[in-house]
Amino acid sequence: RAPYEGAYEAVVESIAKILAMGGDLTGIRLSFQEYFRKLGTDERNWGKPFSALLGALQAQLDYEVPAIGGKDSMSGSFEEIHVPNTLISFAVQTAEKEKILVNTMKGGKTSLLILRTERNNGIYEKTSFKENAAFLKTLTEQGKIISVDTLKKGFFPTALNMALGNRVGMELTRIPSGWAEKDPGRFLLEVAYEDVCGILREGQDHSLLVVGKTTDSDGVKYGEAFIPYEEALT
Repeated sequence: RAPYEGAYEAVVESIAKILAMGGDLTGIRLSFQEYFRKLGTDERNWGKPFSALLGALQAQLDYEVPAIGGKDSMSGSFEEIHVPNTLISFAVQTAEKEKILVNTMKGGKTSLLILRTERNNGIYEKTSFKENAAFLKTLTEQGKIISVDTLKKGFFPTALNMALGNRVGMELTRIPSGWAEKDPGRFLLEVAYEDVCGILREGQDHSLLVVGKTTDSDGVKYGEAFIPYEEALT
């Protein structure tokens, strides 16, 4: 990805991981690590870390989350071998352990929902992300989130990872487009079946999508297809 967009998304991804553990935007702090080739005298090489830092700065301004530390490496070259342009964002926050959420499905009579964050020209739309952050916090305080994770690995890999911890079966009723594409600004929620209608009403201004439910099987079902977990693990 272009350095600006990639760095902006790196910040969003690190923040989203905190949100998926029950945190909120207030109190998050960031630390960056950057890797770029030896810059030399080529202005195009200098433009890459400059663009990345602008992207990271814009994300900090959009979400009012500051970076308080970091490390840079501007000499990632050996002869003609160069590191890929990289900006890594780490986010931290403190919380009471009783309020920390997990990304392992519990199963029972539960439903699966995606909370979608909109994009604008490839960049996560700040108002959409901030509203979703507040909505997640509300659901957390209400005790309605059983498990949650970001779609940092894509929808299907994330759902599979969440289910395999406790070998919770899944029946997917729809698979969104880009099912295996990294989308760290969106979230997959497991909620109690009886809470779904209330959550949809409460979140009517949000982009919520019901994608399935948990089952007592040992695999994942979609339409006529069924993948046993033993096969998935192999």
